[in-house]
Amino acid sequence: MMLLKRNKTPELESDQKYVMNCYLRPGGRVCVDAGAGTGKTTVLIETLAETVLRELQGKPSNFNPMERILVVSFGVEASRQLKSRLKERLRDHESAGGILPTNIWRFIETESHIQTIDAFLQALLREIVTEIGLNPSFEISTGLEQDNLVDEIINKIRNDPSLAPKWFRLERAFPNLDYLEYPPENLRDMIWNTHQKAREFCLDVKEVKNQLVFAVKNLIHKGFEPPFTIDALQKLVQQLSNNTYVLTCPDHQKAAMIEHAEDVYNYSLQLANDFGDLLIAFDEQYDAISKKTGKLTYIDVAYLVWQYTFKKGGNDWKTRLQNRFDHIFVDEFQDTNFVQYEIIKSLIRSGPPEKRNHVMFIGDVKQSIYQWRSAEPQIFRDLILSLKQKTAADSVPEGMTYAPLFSNFRSHPKLIDFFNGVFSQLFKDRARGAVSGEVPYEELIAKVELASDDNKPRVHVLINPGRTVREWVDYEAQKLAAVIRGILQPNSGILVHEENRTRQPSAGDIVLLFRRKENIPRYVDELRSSGINCAIQTDVSLFGEPEVSLIIDFLDWLANPDSRESITRILRSPIIALSDKTLRYLASKRFFLVKALNDWKPELNLPEGDKRRLIELLKFREDLRWDREGPKAALIERIIAHGYFDSVVLTSEDGLQAQANLWMLIEVVSSWEEEELLSYRDFIKTLKALRDR
Repeated sequence: MMLLKRNKTPELESDQKYVMNCYLRPGGRVCVDAGAGTGKTTVLIETLAETVLRELQGKPSNFNPMERILVVSFGVEASRQLKSRLKERLRDHESAGGILPTNIWRFIETESHIQTIDAFLQALLREIVTEIGLNPSFEISTGLEQDNLVDEIINKIRNDPSLAPKWFRLERAFPNLDYLEYPPENLRDMIWNTHQKAREFCLDVKEVKNQLVFAVKNLIHKGFEPPFTIDALQKLVQQLSNNTYVLTCPDHQKAAMIEHAEDVYNYSLQLANDFGDLLIAFDEQYDAISKKTGKLTYIDVAYLVWQYTFKKGGNDWKTRLQNRFDHIFVDEFQDTNFVQYEIIKSLIRSGPPEKRNHVMFIGDVKQSIYQWRSAEPQIFRDLILSLKQKTAADSVPEGMTYAPLFSNFRSHPKLIDFFNGVFSQLFKDRARGAVSGEVPYEELIAKVELASDDNKPRVHVLINPGRTVREWVDYEAQKLAAVIRGILQPNSGILVHEENRTRQPSAGDIVLLFRRKENIPRYVDELRSSGINCAIQTDVSLFGEPEVSLIIDFLDWLANPDSRESITRILRSPIIALSDKTLRYLASKRFFLVKALNDWKPELNLPEGDKRRLIELLKFREDLRWDREGPKAALIERIIAHGYFDSVVLTSEDGLQAQANLWMLIEVVSSWEEEELLSYRDFIKTLKALRDR
């Protein structure tokens, strides 16, 4: 029997009730695949609220029911919303006659474990700082601090007599190409990124070295070792190409071929060993310095907790973790990474149902958005498939049930039918998508109730016979023009309903939306040739225009001087116009402009004009520092005025349009600030999001 009463809160659908029942039974554990619009948060909050009420049963008034409940999400705002939604649901319970202690609101707000996964892991780490020798005042380092630490360690490696030859051998194999527009990773970044990836996947760096050597020997060379024969090389080529290619070599070149293959093998093996040795040396230095200074990445925090839990902490620590929470909720589970999931699993108690803790993993593989923060949606995918296929796997908690949500409360029934038809087939294709292999998909059932109304939106699927992009565009433009002509005919039977009247549709009632601008002129020509007036509006794409994008880079650089992406684009732009030689020099200094200017020497033979422009650029940034929290439109005007920005833009191809784009940007930003000034952080976040679209 449910304790949770409802006043204004609607009843749950059968699939939502099933999720709650699976969780609330003794030792209940449920994996919830919740597609968009299926009421994921509603189900989580309903289950959480019922759990709170059950925890309160028979307890004194000062009992905190949140103490043994863990709810983790993947964003600060998401955690705030979960707290707000929980309080809102419990207030509805109260309004329906439910009784709650007055201190429940304080417990939820200040003494609960409803938090981000990062905050939870940092709290765990604070409990073990003494045992692992970590600075108790540890914090997440800024990008600049992290860069400086990595550079410090790399410099020590380069100056170590035992490691320097390995570094320079690798540097010759992987030279620094940062001056290119799309450079590959340089050696410094390869070591740093490999180090962090190793920690993310709970790998010791010595194990990484062993895997690199194994890869050279067994994945690249398929177990063949020198001395080679032509026959061995032929087999190697066939195995590597899956019998697609055959190695042919004239008799007089066979000896040279064998010698070359052995040189490649030995050189590759040497580079693998060199890289592994540098990685081990880097890890030793990084571990010591980061623990002493307390400057960590999010991955470091998770790794140190995992390392202590599984390598150093012993059974007492594991037992304490497993007994800490009776209820574990993980929201947006698709954004979990490997090391985070390993720690979450360490919280789960095994045993008979009455001894186990309750667990809910809820999310949607198709909505993973944190892959830039190392999210691994495959974890959720594999968990779902294992439960659906009832196959045993280490990743599946004991006693877990698969319970998908399929009632959709958001989309039109026709859209749901369309999605089901397309995605049920598409996601079975193992060659598609960011998640390798099959992507779980549950067919949805539309719960949106619609009255019969001819003026409701409709989706029309156009079967286009075009085989090329040009043919496709021509056919679609002609069809759309014909449809619009029909809509605008006086006797079409289509009416526009306004507040107090109905009227015939006009061209201004119709909008065509495009993802790209390149083919818009073809549609415009077709519409105008059909006598249909139309206008082009590209407000959103404004933020992707080169001159506007450069302004966004300037604004980002003002707030984030260590933003290498922004400063490199600024320096390459015609506004600053540095020479390639200076760009290569700055790349060697990782685009830290102050350091580059301090190290600028006559013997470098760099253009003095470039130096003057860099000094002016830094002075300009210093001048603008205090303008950031004022009107943002005025700040943009100052940037445009700097260095005759608008004059340079005018000289570019289609310069008048580019200049108009800049002034349109100022108007758009001014409209944003009509009521109140934006915080600089939100302002930059908005601009970058619009540009990325």
